[in-house]
Amino acid sequence: MLDDTNVVVDLAIAENPGVPVFLIGHSMGGFTVALYGAKYPDKKLRGIITSGALTRDNGKLITGIPKGMDPHTQLPNELGAGVCSVQEVVDWYGKDPYNTKTFTTGLCYAICDGITWFENSIKEFKYPVLMLHGEKDGLVNVQDTYDFFKTVPSSDKQMKIYGGLFHEIFNEYCRDEVIGDVIGWIEHRKR
Repeated sequence: MLDDTNVVVDLAIAENPGVPVFLIGHSMGGFTVALYGAKYPDKKLRGIITSGALTRDNGKLITGIPKGMDPHTQLPNELGAGVCSVQEVVDWYGKDPYNTKTFTTGLCYAICDGITWFENSIKEFKYPVLMLHGEKDGLVNVQDTYDFFKTVPSSDKQMKIYGGLFHEIFNEYCRDEVIGDVIGWIEHRKR
């Protein structure tokens, strides 16, 4: 995932010379962009934004899967409570044909490897970073963002925990505030 992300970043830079490039990732995308910052610390980005990023798995969503299972074993993708306080969004999740109903233990094991790698490589992360998380996130424990903020060595780091919000902070009733916070952070760093 990190190498694929790097290809897209290089393409975005090549196609938009002189335009600052930022990465934003939500949930597993937040996992990806956080790890990207440690693997590719060459400062080609202006900043990285994470939202509900799985960086430690304090909630044992992934690391709680028993080890040694066949990596092709299908597990139910039960998003359920904690996704969003907006019922229409929760309903949409259940009907979305792109929302897979299962995932594999192999994916979990790969993410576990990534989390372990990140713990050992976070010292390389120097990008400006904005970390966002819903206080009542029922999928990714908010402690992941607290830990990320505490350990990342970036000299330009900000964290905002949205009280009362669940996992899908960009789909909550106050999504305009969340989007505005991201735009403001980017505007301040795009020069």
